[in-house]
Amino acid sequence: MKKPLKFISISALVILAILAIGLYLVTRPRLIAESSSEDKKYCLSFIETDSPAFFGSSEVKIELKSNGRERTERQEINTSIANDGKYLDETNWRVNWKKDHVEVTLMGEEQGDEIIKIYYIQTNF
Repeated sequence: MKKPLKFISISALVILAILAIGLYLVTRPRLIAESSSEDKKYCLSFIETDSPAFFGSSEVKIELKSNGRERTERQEINTSIANDGKYLDETNWRVNWKKDHVEVTLMGEEQGDEIIKIYYIQTNF
C-alpha cells in the first residue's frame, strides 16, 4: 500500500517541478535587442517582460542607460505590443538617435506604430 502512494507522490512532484521550470522559462524577462548611440554615451535595451498567453499582448520595457564613468543612470518605459500572440524580435522596434533624445518606434501586427521619445539623461559631474 505504501509503494503506490510513494510512487504517485514522487511522480506528482516531478511533474510539478517540470511545469514550474517551463512556466519560468516562458515568463522570465527576455532581452530582445540593444542599440547604442553613435558616441557610445547611451545604451537602449528592448526587453520582453511578459510573453502573451493565447493571442494576447506582450509586455515590454524600453530601458535607456547612460554610460557615465562615475555614475550610471537609467530611465525605463513600460508598455505593451499587440503582436497576435507571437514572440517579439528585432523587427518589432526601430531606433532613431537624435541630438537630445532617442525615438523608439514599436510595431506589432495588431496595432499602429507607437513612437516613444526618451530624452537623454543630463549628468553634470
